[in-house]
Amino acid sequence: MQHLTKDQINSLFLGSVEKQTEWMTHIHECETCRLEYESELAIHQHLSNLTHHQPSLRFTKNIIDLLEKSRKVGLAHRFWSRIITSAIAVATVQVFIMLGYLFSQLSQELIINGNEVHRIIGWNITLIGTMISFGLLYGFDKWLRRRLI
Repeated sequence: MQHLTKDQINSLFLGSVEKQTEWMTHIHECETCRLEYESELAIHQHLSNLTHHQPSLRFTKNIIDLLEKSRKVGLAHRFWSRIITSAIAVATVQVFIMLGYLFSQLSQELIINGNEVHRIIGWNITLIGTMISFGLLYGFDKWLRRRLI
């Protein structure tokens, strides 16, 4: 008879082998198979003596709560990131419009009358307001994330 494979030896430990008596006889007669069997037996005995740890009773609830919080944070983050991205885009467009206006004035005589000053001040106030609103939205986003996590 040929030597037993590791799978055959492991199936002996499960007790579901039809040739169990034949294989056990071979193990007692063959030195190589007996050493392999004893090695596998030691491993199985060692594994059976290990303690089994059970998760806490609230494990499932804790995981579900964590997933729900991360979903809320994800939704809030996506919502506010869209708003903040839009605010950045608007502020960038306003900066380019303002620079374009100033550069167009440089090619002409730089005479600024009262109406022009009010318009420039209005653009600057709009730009500053946009930047302040961006800062407020960014701060609100940070606060919301800390609150939800």
